[in-house]
Amino acid sequence: MSEYTNVECPFLDKLSKLGWEEIDQETGFIPFDPCIGRRASFREVILEQKFKVALKRINLTDDGRS
Repeated sequence: MSEYTNVECPFLDKLSKLGWEEIDQETGFIPFDPCIGRRASFREVILEQKFKVALKRINLTDDGRS
């Protein structure tokens, strides 16, 4: 049973359908370059700039102000 085929790939498909950007690194691929996942290093847990933009977007007032 392949974890990628049965778990990861269907999950990525669902996230993609919800509007998420998919970064599919394929089965058996061990990333050596953090830039593939849009990170400066593997120590970077969240994508800080994308996180800040998302926080501003979801925390607008009723009249659209931040």
